[in-house]
Amino acid sequence: MTSTSKKTASTRHLGVVRGAALTATSALIGCGLVLGGGLAANAAPAQGSAFGQAAVAAAEIGAPSITLSPTTVTTDGGSITIQGTGMDPTDRAWFAVKLDDGGNSWKSPQPTGELVGKGGSNYIQVPGSVIDANGEFTIAVAVPDGLSVGEHSVRILGGVGGGGAYSQSAEFDVVQATADKTVTPGTVSTAADGKVSVPVTGQNFTEGAKVTASLDGQALQFKAGRAAATDDLTVGADGTFSSTVVVPTGSALAGSEHTLTITSDKDGVSQVTFTADPSISTTLSTPAQGASGDVTTGNLPVGAKVTGIGAADQNWLGEGQSGEVAEGENAVTISDVSIPEDAEVGAVIIVTYTIAGTTTDFDTGQIVTPNNALVNTDQYEATSKTLPQGLYQIASNPSTNSLFVAYAASVSSGLLELDATTLEQKALGAAPIVDGETSSIYGVGADNTRKLVWATNTRSNGVTVYDQNDLSAAPVYIDGNTGHARDVVVDESTGLAYVSSSTGSVIGVYDGNTKTHLKDITLGTDEEPFTGVMSLDLDQSTGKLYTVSLQNARAAVIDTRNGDQATYFDLGDDVSRASGAAYDPTTHNLFVASQGSSNVVVLNTISGKVIANIPAGAGALNVTYDPVHRLVYSANRTSGTVTVIDAETLQRVANLDGGQNPNQVKVVNGTAYMVNKAASDNAIYTYTPKAEAKGDPAAPTADALTDENVGDIMLDASTVKPGATVTVSGLDALEGQQVDAYLFSDTVQASDDATVTDGKITVTVPEDFAAGDHKLAIANTYGTVQGWAALTVATDGDGENGDSENGGGTDGGTETGDTSDGATDDGATDGGTETGETDVQADPTTDEATLARTGMESTALVLAGGAAAAIAAGMILVAVRRMRHQD
Repeated sequence: MTSTSKKTASTRHLGVVRGAALTATSALIGCGLVLGGGLAANAAPAQGSAFGQAAVAAAEIGAPSITLSPTTVTTDGGSITIQGTGMDPTDRAWFAVKLDDGGNSWKSPQPTGELVGKGGSNYIQVPGSVIDANGEFTIAVAVPDGLSVGEHSVRILGGVGGGGAYSQSAEFDVVQATADKTVTPGTVSTAADGKVSVPVTGQNFTEGAKVTASLDGQALQFKAGRAAATDDLTVGADGTFSSTVVVPTGSALAGSEHTLTITSDKDGVSQVTFTADPSISTTLSTPAQGASGDVTTGNLPVGAKVTGIGAADQNWLGEGQSGEVAEGENAVTISDVSIPEDAEVGAVIIVTYTIAGTTTDFDTGQIVTPNNALVNTDQYEATSKTLPQGLYQIASNPSTNSLFVAYAASVSSGLLELDATTLEQKALGAAPIVDGETSSIYGVGADNTRKLVWATNTRSNGVTVYDQNDLSAAPVYIDGNTGHARDVVVDESTGLAYVSSSTGSVIGVYDGNTKTHLKDITLGTDEEPFTGVMSLDLDQSTGKLYTVSLQNARAAVIDTRNGDQATYFDLGDDVSRASGAAYDPTTHNLFVASQGSSNVVVLNTISGKVIANIPAGAGALNVTYDPVHRLVYSANRTSGTVTVIDAETLQRVANLDGGQNPNQVKVVNGTAYMVNKAASDNAIYTYTPKAEAKGDPAAPTADALTDENVGDIMLDASTVKPGATVTVSGLDALEGQQVDAYLFSDTVQASDDATVTDGKITVTVPEDFAAGDHKLAIANTYGTVQGWAALTVATDGDGENGDSENGGGTDGGTETGDTSDGATDDGATDGGTETGETDVQADPTTDEATLARTGMESTALVLAGGAAAAIAAGMILVAVRRMRHQD
């Protein structure tokens, strides 16, 4: 930073009259010396010589003076101009220029004159020819960097080169250097209405400076997030500012470069160059397979042509469908653009346009989404009711038949209690007041053991606790600093509430007993981050907490009852902006809804494999599991639908109307409740399947083995001895899932679950199993038969025969080609937690287990896939347990 003001030199008077000075100077010249210098006239001083008071003549000739401009430079150095007046125009001898009277050295090179000497006493030898006929001169000197902050001086010395003797000085200031001010643009975007947004970040500006923006002389406004637009910004204490400049429609057309002018009232002008993209608007609600509508491409100059709209190397425009921007317009509309039924889901939509002979393929940032047509709506009883604006999430208390719904609108926020049957309002709780303002609530979770409702205060990073018995009572607000708090779930066995941070990597832990924030669970690492913690689903029987990362396509399982140990899973490239999570404890499958990829992927948390990728709807946001009907519901925000998935076959079985902007869906006693955030008339919807409930998982009976479900399984031996192993193959459709094996004859024997690996599992026949003809059946963990084959158990004297193979489907009577899923115990015994019974499991380190007859029609057959060590050994022995039941 420099100052353009000038400082005038003060003349150093030596107390001798002019005449005496002339006499003294003549005498010195005649002797060939200058006082104190010992130098020959008209010769440069030797290197290292100094000019002090003794070197100055006894009087001043012409009383010259000097001024400096600028008078301020930084520690980075700079250039100073010296202007001199009152010089003797006839004096052509050179003169010297010193820095700080020799206390500091000039840098090399110098723009004028020659640098003489080294170290702290060097000087610039300036030729007398720079003095004009009026006795004036102007020269520039280069100030070195690294000078100390404070006042410094420049001195000119005459007489050393044979002319008159004089000494004049002027001062300048050195200030600490700061980095150059910069304005950096972000990613430029064009809205559907043609307005162009240019994010800008300024650095190294003066604190408190007012900053404005303009384009081609047109004043522009700044807009940051949801805040109102402003005409200017104020630079912060750290010298920075950040906002988005909004350029009006038609002012920054695609195909040209534009220059944004940023002006600071204290720092001057900076310029930012940018280009803008076209705008895209359409009558399509979503760009779904099979959809058709008009597409308008805007922010284009006159004469621009749109020649293609499509995806994955397909041009969806027919002959004659191209368009050109007419005079006086900056947009062109192409009618009846049809997206093919077989368009690739997830493919990026491209608009091809030409401006002045240059053709551009523009990535619209939109992708083809799954077919959005309503499907099988007649199989569900559906109702809806209008509620206050700003609906977000739902929780429930089945024992009181209550729903708790959080809402947050621009003018109000609160917690509704509704009758789950009639949807009529039962009670209302107000949002808390924090720092004198209403702190809106968004997420909601219930602790029905303690009769509490938890709500997240997303914008104030806290949580609020309501009393279910009296929602109108003042709630308790807890400031836990959980950044952008989103979901909340409660472990009813401990009263601990877990709150996700949708902008961070933590889950806040709060105590419902003391109403305090206890700690944070931090997820991920620097190398493998877990940013944007979204939906939470808690298994109340195990205390395991399931969640997904918005930014990193990862899922996590946190064992909250075992030191909060976390296990992570990669969700793969088919997931973008994972948001919803729902866990099926029967199959150990985690269903993940993703906004960016508009799908629901299924992660088996035992094998760690993604076993299904199911098209949902545009903007799949939240997902929930229905154990009564074995269904999964996905609320698809952008498409306005709710997709229903069969949790057993992992197939999409329905697509239901959800109004505008479905936000969250929860299941209570077999009925799904969904709230939306329409532009007006927000509503709660209910969906109840007309089909009968499927009941608890149960082991199949012998009657369940039919010609329709014989399947494609194959045994590596059709006759085996007791204690022998059988490899079952042909289970490729169940890869990564868990299955059970049953041996049918006079009795049915149940086994531990096994994970299908490479399409196979290994089964061990009990040592004391009866000889004879049997059937070996494979079922998923719900108990649905996936296939079976004949197996003969021989006596010790009988031999073993070859492979046994059967043909048929693998869907256990469900849809052809469907896959089924299963589960294992995640390395632990779970009979005691779910049914109160005890599993007797194989020890993979000894390959031993105890077989116990139950006296029922079933005893157990163990599968080697259930433990990794046993798989390596090729076998696992028998364990006994009854089929788990899910409440």
